[in-house]
Amino acid sequence: MVSVILFASEKAREKAASAASKIMSAGNTDLIIVGDASLEGVADGVFVSASDGSSLSEATQLAIKAAKSPSVLFLSADCEFTPEMLNAWLLETSQLSSSIKYSSSQDYSDALSLSTLSGEAIVEAVQHGSSWPVGALALPAQWAAQSITASSVSYLDLAAQLIMTAANEGMEIEAFSAAIGGMDTVLTPSPEVCACILANAVNIFPIEELFPNHAWKEHSQEAAAASYQTLAAVFIRLGDLSNALDSLRLSDQFEESPRSLALRGLIAQIRGETLGAVANMVSSLQQYEARKKSEGRYIRFQPKDLEIVNTCLASGLEALNKRNNDQALDHFAKAVFNFDAFYSQLGLDSLERSEA
Repeated sequence: MVSVILFASEKAREKAASAASKIMSAGNTDLIIVGDASLEGVADGVFVSASDGSSLSEATQLAIKAAKSPSVLFLSADCEFTPEMLNAWLLETSQLSSSIKYSSSQDYSDALSLSTLSGEAIVEAVQHGSSWPVGALALPAQWAAQSITASSVSYLDLAAQLIMTAANEGMEIEAFSAAIGGMDTVLTPSPEVCACILANAVNIFPIEELFPNHAWKEHSQEAAAASYQTLAAVFIRLGDLSNALDSLRLSDQFEESPRSLALRGLIAQIRGETLGAVANMVSSLQQYEARKKSEGRYIRFQPKDLEIVNTCLASGLEALNKRNNDQALDHFAKAVFNFDAFYSQLGLDSLERSEA
């Protein structure tokens, strides 16, 4: 017997009912549903581990505890599959020992490669919103229960956490032997889920593995600061200002940087705190000017067109004297963006200011 844990929500009730019917028709299966309490009754006699009032992670741990097989098959109700594919997955799940298997699709060449997953690949994936082929996922039950250590906002977030933990532990991660054609088993994360995946990656992988191309041996302090600044920038893009600030606090432990000040300015701008944003941008520009003259630094800042920077700076000061703080902020931010390509490379030069 193979225990199947089906993840669904009230919004996907019809999909959940269809998936449950296929699972129960396969025979020799033990079905458990994780989702809203309202899903009770979607399949006769099936236990629903409700996430209402508790985290999805806790509900999943309860489901795994109720499972009757040493390996479990996670299925998303959003995953499209045929009875034939399900039978193949069930067979491979029953034969699973210490590895993880995931659903692979021939139709999604841009989906993340989980078999060769690295910390660096995850940072790239969340920046581009890459899909994860985890509509179906086979895992050792006991290992999965012990490895769910963070709260999750969605099934994809939970599945990604487990995959990242397995990769960090050196577990074998491989696709189910039968590739899928014409079936949709990949899940695309929302910005919120991307932020959760990145936050979990920071907790799972050493910072050196998230940014392996930095000169860690020669410039460990600056490399660490730059890495956390990049994380902060990505979190800002994803709308997670809390984790962005946490990343900046870590960055500041390694060095003072004009990037950290500018990123704080962007956070203030997004929150509608114009005066705070202006102060941080001005301080950032002062540090950029000082660092421009520094020798022997790992990361150096040299504007491509200093004339543009100076013009923006002058315009910003003029606007500030006229008490036009919003206009001053726009000019100072443009000066910062022209001083350092970091912001445009990470898509931060087009953020909208909050109306609050």
